[in-house]
Amino acid sequence: MQLRTLSALECTRFLEEHRLGYLACSFEDRPYAVPVYYAFANNSLYSFSMPGKKIEIMKKNPHVSLLVEEFGKDGGWKSVIA
Repeated sequence: MQLRTLSALECTRFLEEHRLGYLACSFEDRPYAVPVYYAFANNSLYSFSMPGKKIEIMKKNPHVSLLVEEFGKDGGWKSVIA
């Protein structure tokens, strides 16, 4: 297995090419992760959600991350955490 770090440009292109990610957040030491669709433009991530648990959690703790991943046909794998 070969591991390497993607460059900032590779990460940006990766985020531009994909639309599905996993939003991870936490409240009172309890993790919560959900799939979300997003858009990436002008170096910013955008997503829409109806009211619910993730919105409540993010209002209480705005420190979140988004994992976007891709599995290749040859067993390869890429991921970006923003």
